[in-house]
Amino acid sequence: MALIEPSLDGLAEGKLRLTAPGHDDLMVTFTTDGPQRLATVWKWTGTGVDQGDEVASWFSDFLGTEVRLVRFPPDMTRKTPRLVAGRFATPTGTRFW
Repeated sequence: MALIEPSLDGLAEGKLRLTAPGHDDLMVTFTTDGPQRLATVWKWTGTGVDQGDEVASWFSDFLGTEVRLVRFPPDMTRKTPRLVAGRFATPTGTRFW
């Protein structure tokens, strides 16, 4: 995962560019209305909006295991605990639109 370079060069259009050694770049257009899947981030478990088969295939091929890319639904925010974030618990859900 550390070799995958994300960039938000299409942020205004809700797009994410992914670059990784030995793979073609992939431009992902974020979606907020796809199927929801159970996702786990550290100890938190909740639902995320699946970002589609193309990006899942790209990540799965690079990582060598089946994975899906999901993002927080637009109406959800997960707070990072103070133990991790410092004095104030901070939201990790990002709004692009």
